[in-house]
Amino acid sequence: MNYGFVMYTSISKNESAEKDFSNNLFFCSGLPKSGTTFLQRLINLHPQISCPSEQGLRFIYNQNQHMYDTYNKLLNIADKRTGGQGTRQISQDTVERIFKYHVHEIAVENSGGKPIIGLNDNWVCHNLTAFRQRFPNSLFIQIFRNPADRAVSLWDHNFQLYKKEGDRKHLEFLNQFDGTIEGCVLYCAQKDSEYFWEICEKHSHDIK
Repeated sequence: MNYGFVMYTSISKNESAEKDFSNNLFFCSGLPKSGTTFLQRLINLHPQISCPSEQGLRFIYNQNQHMYDTYNKLLNIADKRTGGQGTRQISQDTVERIFKYHVHEIAVENSGGKPIIGLNDNWVCHNLTAFRQRFPNSLFIQIFRNPADRAVSLWDHNFQLYKKEGDRKHLEFLNQFDGTIEGCVLYCAQKDSEYFWEICEKHSHDIK
């Protein structure tokens, strides 16, 4: 099985950049079944580095966004009921800062006191540009796997989950490739290639 690792440095080279929670964080991610769990476990074995099991940052982000969207609507309703004085809405910048704070605190909570803290979440790789903008001083580690190996692992993983859990979404996943592992290999080969070149175009200037 062939793997490749890429580390992205900070997108901000300015030492006097705005202080935030990203300067002592790193993120580990990759496409599903690329070996991110294996990579995460290796990193987490280091006595000074924390990189716990996969997170659910998309849930945190979506819930955070939904909460403040709803809160802004409630502010408008309350304002109409109290004389229409006008409201100061919670800005998207504030929502983003709160999300960053949540991520940092989750990382610290899971660190076990280790000085270097990281999080493993494949959602990051699907939103790499946005995450690098949110956490400009963080390090991003991505793993790339031979598409054929990833496809076989992805196929077997969903097949085993369907047998174990009986959830038809795993069967539907398998059927989208004409119900064959060969179709899954061709799909992964195309998608992985597109993703790799997209990463190269957007982030190759600061790859370590």
